[in-house]
Amino acid sequence: MEKKSQAVLFPGLAIAFFLAVLALGGCAGDGTGVAAYKRGEFSKALKEFRAEGSPEGDFALGLMYYKGEGVRRDPGEAVQHFRRAAEQGHAGAQYNMGLMRLYGHGVGRDPRRAARWFHLSAKQGYARAQYNLGLMYARGDGVEQDRRKAVGWLARSARQGNGQALEKLKVLLEDGA
Repeated sequence: MEKKSQAVLFPGLAIAFFLAVLALGGCAGDGTGVAAYKRGEFSKALKEFRAEGSPEGDFALGLMYYKGEGVRRDPGEAVQHFRRAAEQGHAGAQYNMGLMRLYGHGVGRDPRRAARWFHLSAKQGYARAQYNLGLMYARGDGVEQDRRKAVGWLARSARQGNGQALEKLKVLLEDGA
C-alpha cells in the first residue's frame, strides 16, 4: 500500500497546538501565569510558569517556546519543556511530544517514538491522541498496521465527541475492519 502524505494521514494536526493553548486555561498552578498569558503579558507568564516547576508550568512553557510568545521561537526548547512535563505524566505534553516526533519539530522525526507518546496520552483518555494513534494503526505509520487496534482507538476518541474519529471509523468499518 502506498503511503499518503502526513497531511492526509493526520488531518487536523496543524491546529493541535492551537487546541492545546485553549486547554491551557486553568491548567497551571493558581492561575497567575495563565491570567498573565491571556492578557498577553508573556514576560510575567514566563516568570510564573518557570517558578512553578510543575508539569503544567513546563507544558505552558513548551507552548510559548513553540509559538514564540514572549521568547524567540525555539522548537528545540519547546521539546525540552514538553518532555519534562510528559515524563511526569502530563497528557497534553505527551500528545505534543507525539506531534513533535511525528513531524520532526525541534527533535528528529521518529514515528515509532511519536506512537509511544500518543499511546501514553491516549491511555489517559486524551481524545486527540487516541485519534492520532488510531490513524497510525490504520496506516502502519510508526506501528505495525493493525485495523482492530485502529478501530479501538478511533472508537474511544469518537465516544468523546471527536467527529473526525467517527468519520474515519465509519470508513474503516465500511472497508471491513
